[in-house]
Amino acid sequence: MLFDIVRSHNAGDPHALPRGRQEYIGHTARGGVQTATLDWDEELLRDLAELRRPQPDSVVLARLGERLRIFLSELGFDEEKARIAGDAMAGVRTTITMQLAAAELFILPWELYTLRVKGQAVGELPHVLFRYCWKDSQTTPESPNPRPEGGRILFAWSAARGSVPAREHQLAIAQAAALGHYPFVVERDVLPNVSQERLRAALAPRKDEQPVAVLHILCHGLKIGSTYGLAWDSDDPTASFEGIDARWLRQLLEPHAGHLRMVVLCACDSSNSGELGNRLGSLAEALHRAGIASVIASRFPLSVDGSSVMAATLFRTLLEQPASLETAFVAARQRLLEEARNLDWASLQLFARHQDADDTRPLVIRPYRGLAAYQPAQQRFFWGRQREIQEAISDLEALHQTGKPRFLVVAGASGSGKSSVVLGGMLPALTGALTAEALPEKYRTQVQSLLLELGQDAPSLRVKDALEGLRRALNAAPQSQSDWEYAVMRPGNDPLAALTGALSQRRDQSRRFLLVVDQLEEIFTQTRSAAAREAFIQELWTRASAPDPGLRVLLTMQVDFIGRCGELTVDPAGLRLDRIAYDEDHRCFIVQPDPDPLRAAIVEPAHKVGLELEAGLAERILLEVGKEPGAMPLLQDVLDALWKRREGRVLTQAAYDRSEEHTS
Repeated sequence: MLFDIVRSHNAGDPHALPRGRQEYIGHTARGGVQTATLDWDEELLRDLAELRRPQPDSVVLARLGERLRIFLSELGFDEEKARIAGDAMAGVRTTITMQLAAAELFILPWELYTLRVKGQAVGELPHVLFRYCWKDSQTTPESPNPRPEGGRILFAWSAARGSVPAREHQLAIAQAAALGHYPFVVERDVLPNVSQERLRAALAPRKDEQPVAVLHILCHGLKIGSTYGLAWDSDDPTASFEGIDARWLRQLLEPHAGHLRMVVLCACDSSNSGELGNRLGSLAEALHRAGIASVIASRFPLSVDGSSVMAATLFRTLLEQPASLETAFVAARQRLLEEARNLDWASLQLFARHQDADDTRPLVIRPYRGLAAYQPAQQRFFWGRQREIQEAISDLEALHQTGKPRFLVVAGASGSGKSSVVLGGMLPALTGALTAEALPEKYRTQVQSLLLELGQDAPSLRVKDALEGLRRALNAAPQSQSDWEYAVMRPGNDPLAALTGALSQRRDQSRRFLLVVDQLEEIFTQTRSAAAREAFIQELWTRASAPDPGLRVLLTMQVDFIGRCGELTVDPAGLRLDRIAYDEDHRCFIVQPDPDPLRAAIVEPAHKVGLELEAGLAERILLEVGKEPGAMPLLQDVLDALWKRREGRVLTQAAYDRSEEHTS
């Protein structure tokens, strides 16, 4: 939904000082043009000044909302207003882009614009996104295009003009990165005491590092003459701080706009242009007009707790689901609105363009695995095998309930996806979406250290609430479902040693423990000693048969090797492994999925990261690839190649044609 508004007079000078009644032109979506006047009188200026107070007068908020409603109605936007109300009732997200060509219009709190029937501010509706755009501005194209997987998150902060919640923000980003399995390395990605030169050096391209895709800046806002800037540390050792205005910030960041796709300015007045008629404009406006795709900033003072809650909600929604920036911004605004203590929710502005659509992704997340098996970290992108996942879980539980040895063989042909079913589907389903075991050790250590440090300062209840999810994960308690632990091993050339290492990962004997032996066939292809093979299998069977009810053993194996399992006995009575592998109680076969699950495996991961498939592409891939032996890894390999050759947000037929030419 586009609200396109320009000034009738002095249209060529967008920063002209508005005096008294100003006439504006509104261009409606249907091509209509209407005019309306807005009186920049003393009452309006006083009301805008009131918004800077920690607890602004509710009467003023209502008066501003009504003034904006009347103005937009006169400009012919009543039809859009009806759509907003209808979508809100249906729970459908509405994106409103305020495309403006007059600087003074950016300082107006359009989020307070009211729906007359309810008297409710539109910005309070849970599915409405407001964003701001300078008319005729352009987003710098991606470089390279398309960008590869990843992109760094850089957190830069300064306490040069007073303390800031740096640890809370650092922890919020670390939490989101951990839960989203996204790289964030404190030593590399946190820039304390930010200054111009330190930031310039941090953004400089390095051969061994990915470029910065998201820059999160935390500092104090600062009045600089007739405008506002940022208070940073100074590169001059004789100065305590330095004021960074819009011109300096633009010069620093504009050269990186091709890969720097989002800037978050957690600073008071970072989207406040200062005195009316100020030609420098606000910090956010300058970065937006420089071509940076998305800028988040605050038009009023921003509370300390509000900034921390915003950062935690924004980054967690962006990375954990993962979700679009638009979805994450609305989630952050709603979280602030729930607090209902100040105007932080209406203070935040998102600068982004209508032509960039409404599902932008500043960080590039790869949705397909190629030839590799899915792991617990990729559970969000593993689709189409729910039936097999539930069957394996049910079979494992049935062994426990009937008192039989808790020993389950998950078998399938090469390329059937058995390892992915277990690792990418079954483990997350049993243990919850994320446990501490699924996090890389370096991230667990960094985040745990931050939690301990932050705990010394007794953060506010709101910040504690925002971080509770990570505390549970780091304590190895699942976020959902049950009380499982697990370990994954492969036999290799010394399976008993690998088994000892896997069992050592069990931390709590009171919790259920699933031992996964992936690719059991390695005992035939890599373990040279027949005695070592049999000793390993007998140890597994003994543990699965022991009184310890918490331990379960699950093995994945190619069906081609079931015949060789007859070479191995599992107990002194001579029971052979092949008999167990063919026993319906102890085995679960993974077969090639049907067309509907295959289609889900094609389409859903793309949708999860904001991508679409060109019309007919999914059906073509199903027809040409879906019936091939070992379809799952082949399918994933093709999809991964299409993702690497994507055009904007679309996986194309042309890219598929090129992949066929390459393989033929």
